[in-house]
Amino acid sequence: MAFISKKGIYALAAMHTLTHAPNHRVMKVSEISALTKISAPYLEQLLSKLRSKGFVRSTRGAFGGYELTKSPNDIVVKDIIMTVEGDLFKLDKESLGDSLILEYFWKDVEDKMLAIFELKLSELDHSYMPFHYSI
Repeated sequence: MAFISKKGIYALAAMHTLTHAPNHRVMKVSEISALTKISAPYLEQLLSKLRSKGFVRSTRGAFGGYELTKSPNDIVVKDIIMTVEGDLFKLDKESLGDSLILEYFWKDVEDKMLAIFELKLSELDHSYMPFHYSI
């Protein structure tokens, strides 16, 4: 069954925060940490994984930090979560036995769950916020 741990939730929170970086500038880990309430060391691990998959880039130095590598319109929520979690939906096919009906049912459930996570990062605010906010 699908289970999203803190890793997935925190990775999405960090990426969402980066979409609201003032003037599209890089954001320090300490800034992202303060806004998301995620510890800086844990956040650094997540951002490192996201960087290795090309979602963010980092800049070193006094004015360094993290920024998105692509437009939020080009980043899919499912891809963020799967980067840190692996597969979103795992079904123990052995538990199904020989029931073709149950196999079809669970495949349909899997497809519908994956479709929910096909949302673009840019669509989060429009889909789930009744008002506009900015950092």
